[in-house]
Amino acid sequence: MQKIEAKELLIKYRQGTASEEEKALLLNWVTQWGLEEETNLSEEDLLEERQLIWKGLPVKEPKIVPLRRWAVAASILLAVSVGGYFLLNRISMKVPAASVYRNDIAPGADKAILTLSDGRKVLLDNSAAGIVATEGNVAVKKTADGQISYVVTEGGSSSNTGFNTISTPAGGQYQVVLPDGTKVWLNASSSLKFPASFGNGRKVELQGEAYFEVVKNMKQHFFVNSGKQMVEVLGTHFNISGYKDEPALHTTLLEGSVKLSTDKGSRILVPGQQAILSDTDLELEKVNLDEVTAWKNGYFKFNGKDIRTIMREIARWYNVTVEYQGKITAETFDGRISRNRKLTEVLKVIESAGKVHFKVEGRRVTVMN
Repeated sequence: MQKIEAKELLIKYRQGTASEEEKALLLNWVTQWGLEEETNLSEEDLLEERQLIWKGLPVKEPKIVPLRRWAVAASILLAVSVGGYFLLNRISMKVPAASVYRNDIAPGADKAILTLSDGRKVLLDNSAAGIVATEGNVAVKKTADGQISYVVTEGGSSSNTGFNTISTPAGGQYQVVLPDGTKVWLNASSSLKFPASFGNGRKVELQGEAYFEVVKNMKQHFFVNSGKQMVEVLGTHFNISGYKDEPALHTTLLEGSVKLSTDKGSRILVPGQQAILSDTDLELEKVNLDEVTAWKNGYFKFNGKDIRTIMREIARWYNVTVEYQGKITAETFDGRISRNRKLTEVLKVIESAGKVHFKVEGRRVTVMN
C-alpha cells in the first residue's frame, strides 16, 4: 500500500465513504503493525487511527468479501507491496486480548555452512564475495549476490570425485549453482550433498526442502535421493519437501517431466502434479504451484492448512520452538504473508482470524485457543 493510498483510505473510512472491499482491506492493514513508514503518521497518531477503526467496527463477524473481489482490491491498492495480504475465512472483529509478546524475532536470512570433502567448513553468510575454497582443480566461488557456484580452474579437469554438503540452519536459506549449472534453492533446516564435479554422474542427496532448476543433459540424467524416494530427470523445474517432522514427502513438478521411484511403485509426473509419499501410500494430485513455491519467492502461503502445519513452517523460518496450550482448533486458514516480516507481525495477522492466540517468550511460541 503506497503512502498516499493508505492516507486516502483512512480519510474515506472517517467520512463513511469506504466501500466494502476497502473496509476489508483496511481491516487487514490495521492488524499489521510496524507500518508507520507507509503513512508518515507518528506512533501516537497511528495508534489513534487504529483505535478509531476498531471502535467503528462491529463486534460480530462481518460478511466476508468474496475472494475474487479481495484480489481486485488488493491489486488496486497495492497491498502486496507492504508484505502481502492474508485472506482469512473467518475474521474476528475483536483485538486479540490473550496475546503476550515479550520480545520479537527477526525473519530468517541467507545463511548456510558448506562442508568440503576433506571436512573443512565454510560459513557462507560471513564470507566475502570471491573464491571461498578450493578442492583440487575445482574452485568454490561466492558471487556478489550471495550465491555459491563451482568452477573448474584453468588447465584443470572435472575429475574431482569428492562430495560437498551445503546445510541451512533453522532461520536460514541459500542458493547454490552446482558444477553442471543446475540451480538449487535450499529452504530452512535443509541440506544438499553433491559431488564437487559431475564427471561420474549427476547424483545428489537432499534432506529437507529444495527447489531445483536442472540443466538439461541428454547424456547424463539428474538424480535426487531424498531418503524414501529417487527422482530422475533430464532437465526440469521441481520442488521436493521432505522434512522429517512432516507426515509425508511432497514432490511437485513445474516444468518438464520427472520419474519418481519408491518402494510403493514408480510414477511419471506432469507439470502441475504433486506426488505425496506417506508411510502407507503414494498418491498424485493437482496442486497450486504458487503455494508450493511461495517459500522460494519470499512468502508463506496457506491454502486450507491447519495451525499445526502453519506453525511447523514458522518454527523452521524463525528458529523457534512451538508449544500448544489447551484445545487447539482444527479449522484451516487461507492466505499469504511475506516471510520478511518479523515474527510478531506474522502472528498478529494469523490471530486476526480469532481462532488462536499466541505467547512469545524468548524463542518459544505458545499457541492458545
